[in-house]
Amino acid sequence: MDIADHVMYCLPLGAFGGVGYSIMNRGLSVYNDKLCTSVSTQMHEVGHNLNLGHSSEGTEKYGDQSGMMGYSYRSNEAPKMCYNAGKSFQFGWFRDKTSSYTPGEPGWADDRAFNLASIVDYDTTNHDVTVDIVQPQLQLNYYVSFNAGKEVNSGVREGNNQVLIFQKALIDGNDSWRVADLAAGQSFTVSDFNGKTGDKFTISVNSINLGTSEAVLRMRLQRARRPTPSPTRFPTRAPTAAPTPRPTRGAIGRNPTPDGSGVIDSSCQGAYQACSNTAECCAGYFCRRVWVSPMFAEQLLRTPRTPNWWDRRLRGDSTVNRLQYPEDELATSN
Repeated sequence: MDIADHVMYCLPLGAFGGVGYSIMNRGLSVYNDKLCTSVSTQMHEVGHNLNLGHSSEGTEKYGDQSGMMGYSYRSNEAPKMCYNAGKSFQFGWFRDKTSSYTPGEPGWADDRAFNLASIVDYDTTNHDVTVDIVQPQLQLNYYVSFNAGKEVNSGVREGNNQVLIFQKALIDGNDSWRVADLAAGQSFTVSDFNGKTGDKFTISVNSINLGTSEAVLRMRLQRARRPTPSPTRFPTRAPTAAPTPRPTRGAIGRNPTPDGSGVIDSSCQGAYQACSNTAECCAGYFCRRVWVSPMFAEQLLRTPRTPNWWDRRLRGDSTVNRLQYPEDELATSN
């Protein structure tokens, strides 16, 4: 294979069955006897060497007879026709007069018209000769061309002077499928376009001018109505727990003992003993809020006491003191 980029082997009758075969994306092709000179067979097998898949239609793998990657013919000089729009796009031919559209993308006008010329007039036209319709979610595009049956394309077997639409996966080497042949006034619709349920994309042929070999097309995307998504709600915060109230303090200077008895700091006792009959000193003593146990409080309610005992103590009567009550009811500590 060092002698050329492509080598074509012509084998005698009986060497193998069939018309010919080739290796995809390599430079070798083989032909059977008299079909060695079939121009359509040569273009077909060399097309495989260039990584082209078949041109199909319906259920027939070779069914697209608008281009050379479908069926082959025995003639040495016919038919005069080209590769279809999907193959031309794969090769990168006519790139400066090819437009790619992604319907639905930002800035896309959902309804637009454009002129499409034939590849035969590529050198003279100002219009596109190929249109690529992109479905990014599906990786399955549509290719549109006007198949004028003249000059190098004068022997085209199908779709003569019509707008042809082909479907092909993006990966090179995949087969293309001819899905529509449109005359003036006809249209082709893709449902669930780009994988979006309910969206419809339609290509319509408004007119065809055979004198200029041009067609006027309309593309329209109809978007399905979709419900407006509900706004995202912030999670509900857990309610703020009420602060735990501080425990009521018992005897001055220390917390209550576990058994519930009161505890009086020794310094408090000293302050009381130093207190004379002055109201100020005694009032200071009472600000210590001596805590008594429930059992002692109940006994106070039941036991007769000296009249006006609390009043006398508040007035600073030194004859009233804690020694009048049992020691086990009002405990002391050092």
